[in-house]
Formats: sequence, structure tokens, C-alpha cells
Amino acid sequence: MLLSVVASTLFMNTVFAEIMLFVGDGCPHCATVEKYIVENNVAEKLPITVYEVWHNTQNQAIYMQKADEVGYQGGGVPLLVDGGYYTVGSDTIIDYFQSLIDKQNAEAQKKLQEEAKPVTPLNETIKAQTPPALEAKDAEITDDKTAEDTAQADEETAREESTAFYIIIGFIGAVFVFVLYYSIIKK
Repeated sequence: MLLSVVASTLFMNTVFAEIMLFVGDGCPHCATVEKYIVENNVAEKLPITVYEVWHNTQNQAIYMQKADEVGYQGGGVPLLVDGGYYTVGSDTIIDYFQSLIDKQNAEAQKKLQEEAKPVTPLNETIKAQTPPALEAKDAEITDDKTAEDTAQADEETAREESTAFYIIIGFIGAVFVFVLYYSIIKK
């Protein structure tokens, strides 16, 4: 479930599910953006494709086409194109990446909070999961029942308590994994 939340927010933030970053080999502003991408694992969080345009004629053609599509006439790099949106310059591109990541994290957190269920105490969970037939059977056990009948009823109750315990432990483990994963994403 967590993966579906993360995957859906990754691609909801962009018009085309691909952010195109045009750079030039040797451009200091481009190097700043590329360093930020690496140091902050941006490429793992956002669908980015980097195109080097100073030495690659195929990428130059893509650059010209995208610049024309978005109405950019400056001719400089770094240039970021995200669907119909574009921005130029290392600071604005880095700010744009950070805003997408912040939005992505906020949306993921909101979805997880909406899906989270309150944790109920173990005794309430066991009581809620005890079938009415078992409760009636427990009530019918009298002194004249044999020890074997009582032991069988105790086994069934213990089995149900054990099942409820493992369900709660599993839920706590899932919450722990989410918190750990979310803290890694926040870094």
C-alpha cells in the first residue's frame, strides 16, 4: 500500500510523468543542479531525465523542440521543462525540485493519515473478534462439564487470543516500517 501511495504521488506532480532537465557539460550552473540532484536523491523521488545539449546533437534537437513548445527563447541552460511549465537557472530549478518533493511528501502523509486506523487495546480487539457462539459456549460451561471439555474451550480461546495478538503485532510492525521509510524520505 505504501508503494502505491508513493508511486501515485510521484507521477501526479508532473504533467507528463517526466521532468526534462537540459544541461551543458562544463556549465557551472548546470553542475550545481546536477550536484543537488545527486546529493538529495532527487532522481529517486521524481521522474527526471537529464539531456546534455552542448555536445549531443540529438539532445540539442529535443531541447529546441521543447523550448519552442513552452515558449522559451533564451537559449540557455540549465533549463527544466515539466509539461507546459519551464524554468531556467540553478536556484529556481532547485527550488522547483524541492517544492515537488515537499508536495509529494505532504500528499503521501495525508493519504497515510486518512488510511490509518486507531489502535485499539488488545483486550477490546480480542473481545470484538470473539464469535458470539464461542461466548455462548463459554457461558454454558458448568461444573458438571468434564475437564476435557473445559480444556478444549480454553484451547479455542487461546487460539483466538493468539490470532488477535499476531494481527496487532503485524499492524504495529507495518506502522514502524512506514515511520522508518518516511523518515528516510524526509532526509
